[in-house]
Amino acid sequence: MITFLNDKEDKELRGSFFDCIVGVSAYIGWHCSVILTPLLLQGLTDCSEFVTTKSIHAMSALTELGLITKPGLCELVSECSCFLVHPSLWVRQAVAGFAATAAKTLSVLDVQCKIMPLLQPYMRYPLIQIDRPELLLESLVSPIHRNVYDNVIKYSDIELLLDTLRERQNARLIASSGRIPSYTEMRQSLKTLFRRLEADGMCPSVEDYLLTMSNHLKKIHKHKTSADAKHNKQSEGKIEITTPIRTHVYHLSDARNKADLLQNRRARRLPSTSPIEANPNLEWNVVGAEILPRAAESSGSQPSTPPPESQSAFIGVEHGVNMSVHERSYIQYRTANCSVDLGKLLHRQQDHYLEALRSKEWAEQAAWRPQLPPPGWRLRGSLVAHLHEHRGPITKLAPLPETPFFASSSKDGFIRIWDCSKMEGKNIANRSKQSYRVPGGVSISGMAVCENGQSLAAAADDGSILVLRVEPTSSRMTLVQARQLNADEDGCAVDVQYLDAGPQSVLVYATLYGSLVGWDLRASGTSWRLENGLKQGVITSFCLDSHQNWITIGTSSGYHIAWDLRFQLPIATVEHPSAARIRKVISHPTEQSWIISSVQGNNEISMWNLETGFRQITLWGSNSPPFSKAHGNNQSVCAMQAGCIDRAGFLLAGGTDQRIRFWDLESPTESYLAIPAPNDPLIGNALTYDRRLIDGTSVIYAVAQPSQIKAGKGDEIPRGGPEPPPPGHRDCISDISLCKASQCFLLSASRDGVIKVWK
Repeated sequence: MITFLNDKEDKELRGSFFDCIVGVSAYIGWHCSVILTPLLLQGLTDCSEFVTTKSIHAMSALTELGLITKPGLCELVSECSCFLVHPSLWVRQAVAGFAATAAKTLSVLDVQCKIMPLLQPYMRYPLIQIDRPELLLESLVSPIHRNVYDNVIKYSDIELLLDTLRERQNARLIASSGRIPSYTEMRQSLKTLFRRLEADGMCPSVEDYLLTMSNHLKKIHKHKTSADAKHNKQSEGKIEITTPIRTHVYHLSDARNKADLLQNRRARRLPSTSPIEANPNLEWNVVGAEILPRAAESSGSQPSTPPPESQSAFIGVEHGVNMSVHERSYIQYRTANCSVDLGKLLHRQQDHYLEALRSKEWAEQAAWRPQLPPPGWRLRGSLVAHLHEHRGPITKLAPLPETPFFASSSKDGFIRIWDCSKMEGKNIANRSKQSYRVPGGVSISGMAVCENGQSLAAAADDGSILVLRVEPTSSRMTLVQARQLNADEDGCAVDVQYLDAGPQSVLVYATLYGSLVGWDLRASGTSWRLENGLKQGVITSFCLDSHQNWITIGTSSGYHIAWDLRFQLPIATVEHPSAARIRKVISHPTEQSWIISSVQGNNEISMWNLETGFRQITLWGSNSPPFSKAHGNNQSVCAMQAGCIDRAGFLLAGGTDQRIRFWDLESPTESYLAIPAPNDPLIGNALTYDRRLIDGTSVIYAVAQPSQIKAGKGDEIPRGGPEPPPPGHRDCISDISLCKASQCFLLSASRDGVIKVWK
């Protein structure tokens, strides 16, 4: 196996050595540690960064298995530490992972005395938890620029370059001590190189980092030079003969071709349609006649058939040859495989381009859509309306887009639509505009707005999912579609949301037994089904990202699981440290790869980065110390609404403590208690918000300070009439949303069936 490293041409073979050496060493035992160390160090000086990364991963795996002795481990860390400023992110991540693995293996004394001095020159600030690679990566200084690194490696006389860097370093040290250094004249080639390097961002600190890597740079330069020389030698004495090939350049970025792409896609789906009739671009059909029909022949098992007459005529005219139908059919049958593969590649690239166009259009529509709430909006906490038609706990509030209407669903089996524009005046009685009662009065667990506000989808506890048409001129909603879930396979739907997938109108619902199902409302049957299972708990909530590429679920066992909707695969799993039940999951208003989730207890809200699996920010709404387990409480956040005001993210949260808090995600100190609970003890106190860093997570928490209000003569004047009752909710807040009429209103609902409208 050692001879694999002697092959200087096949980097895959050299990389496979480091993949296989871990299993072989595990079979032999720790006795091979003396032999492994020089081989692993040889991988660090490989001319391919792919092999270097493989060798560092092998170091981490061998360290975890205990196959490297302590002196050998310290030597490897010493040799790898300089790669923490390597321009390749893969190499830096591999070195950080190896250092973290070494820190877990060694004792605390060895880490502080042997490992930390090696890593300290490359860190911006000291770190305690070296065993966490994500924290180590975050603390590193800026890496060497790629252009600087490549120019140094490719320089012909690297020995002279490194000596010059060393002289410049000594001159800086002498100048810092107060003495006058002596300078030597550089060659003209070196002057040109240094001007180029300084233009690419080389500074004194980068020169110091290059000197720490000098031994590795010399060997990498030697290997690269020999590999390039061998390649040039092999290419001598050969003549490359290129024949003129007829090609067709198809610009996917050209706006006028968008309609052609759509017609080509429809033409491929409808075999009865002639390609020339489906595509008005005649020049494309001339070339496509030699490619696209044969792709269909190669993909199917049917024998080849003569092309349409119009298509055959085009081929004959193009080549200037009079051919019979049989001859033309024979030519198509003998098409090369590369042409068929080219046709398939063009189809695939066109589909990808259409997907990119659709995503761009969605982003532009989202940018031009009126913002909710508008710029400069601030919740004053003034009660506008008190709605109490529901006779059971309210499960969902859903505003209809671009209208002043919003819908509410409840455990009493009713779905009601309200008009918040009529609540702005002096109306005494605010009644619902439309209502619908689920047959049998079954409890409704979830609701979503479909088809741009034209329909509502509701999930009931008996396993039924209803789609209702909203009639603007009627006082009732009509049932247009329904689906009954299998009680043994799915149970019932626990949550439902709408996915606008362009040509598809997909209703996504999560079942009690751990399935995520996509139901296309424009077609019969199920579009897709993702089996999450119950191993990690029952699904309690899920959310879609803004670009509708992935879906994240929260479970009763504290797991966050992200699924990629394009490939229908799980891509990330994040577990809450305390395994607390996830109450609510929503997407972050500004960070695309972040989610916001609330858990059971302490009014805790956490923001997780799905790419790294790290908890970035925690909003702590409890009086107990942050992350404390001994003095916790059972108060939880059940309702959240995120958004942006002047491009700054915010979060409105309410729950079992009957309070609604406004969290400013951009400036946490600007957060405030928007709506207190009735007879809230915090009413007489001034709340301030502070930030602490705990275990790498930024924790924002409230500090209650008694207000200093002195009694004056004005307090002795008797008040006219009784004091009004407090406007806050008297039960657990179950949902929060925003609705726009002439101004932006906050909607809040509670388990006692009451909906309150605030401004």
